Amino acid sequence: MNKPDYRPQIPKAKVTGETLAEEEFQNVSLRPIIKQVHEVLIMHFCAHLKAKQNTYFKLSDIDKSKYVIKIFESDSAYKKELRGIIIGHFTADEFNRYLSFKPEVHRRINKIVLERLLSSQNEFNMQ
Repeated sequence: MNKPDYRPQIPKAKVTGETLAEEEFQNVSLRPIIKQVHEVLIMHFCAHLKAKQNTYFKLSDIDKSKYVIKIFESDSAYKKELRGIIIGHFTADEFNRYLSFKPEVHRRINKIVLERLLSSQNEFNMQ
């Protein structure tokens, strides 16, 4: 599968002949897209926090992480918006592949973005 040249490279995201189709899609498409739109994901999450009356910013560091995880566990509307941001960057070929294992792609998007947000909490602000 070819990816657009404008996407960032992820050297650790290896694809071999033994790589599962879902994992290949994750490493060739999802991870580069998520890295490319990192700033937008942070802005989107901060807007979500603001809509929740900035409760997050009043919490301790441990509770902040728990709060982020809770959003991913319980806020299906947020997760749908998040997936839309990522899926909107697919090529036609990637979109066709996405349709063949949609639930697994959704799970992987949620997991990768959650990990990314948890490790980027220092970038959140009270915009």
